[in-house]
Amino acid sequence: MNRLSCLQYITWLSPSASRSRGQIQARLPLSQALIAQLEQRRQQDPQHAFSAVLRLQPTVAWLEQTGNTTPDDFGEHPFKHQQFGPFSRLAYFWYPQVGDLTVQVPASVWIQQVLPGLGYDQVRYIEIKLPTSGLFPAEILGYYDTARRHFDLGNYREAIASCRDVRNAVERHLAATQEHPVSAIVVERLGLAADAPQRGILAAAWETLRIATNEAHHVPGGPRLTEADAQMCLHLTAIVLEYLALLR
Repeated sequence: MNRLSCLQYITWLSPSASRSRGQIQARLPLSQALIAQLEQRRQQDPQHAFSAVLRLQPTVAWLEQTGNTTPDDFGEHPFKHQQFGPFSRLAYFWYPQVGDLTVQVPASVWIQQVLPGLGYDQVRYIEIKLPTSGLFPAEILGYYDTARRHFDLGNYREAIASCRDVRNAVERHLAATQEHPVSAIVVERLGLAADAPQRGILAAAWETLRIATNEAHHVPGGPRLTEADAQMCLHLTAIVLEYLALLR
């Protein structure tokens, strides 16, 4: 079972009403299902940051009295004057309060530092910024998640095939053809100048994506596609989509 370890701080009120600082360690047991829920919640954040609130319900007690034997003023207690070793008497406070602790982890820190500690020691999550325009159809999210899952399971050919599904979905959505590819359609929609360098970048990027993602379709019985091939396609798909999303 994976465990997410968080070092938190706690502020305590001493009997003199002065504030003292200490450090505690909170360990939260995690399962794969819970990690998936955390990821789903994180993806709903506009910045894909991880946000959580830690709520503590403490029991605070004052060590009112200690000794080696129970004292005379202990009342009619069955263990009065018995030699059972050191004893203590606790006085519990009724209404202790500890403020909620809000945790904010940026997306880059979560992916690069937290996920590897949860057992994700390879590149498995890639942030994709979806455009506000109509360039991308909604189904590409499902295709990309399928590609990522295949990659995690070692199904590299299937991962590349799912990346091809992403590309095909965008091409269908934009009614792109071999004579009128996605890069040309985007150039027209954005109204890029004839000498804009983005024209060449777009054309080369989309053609590279097309060639790379077609490999899984063309080599069903040929050379085995490797982890590096699949990871390259995952990265390439994400980078090209994000580039399209950021173009203005």
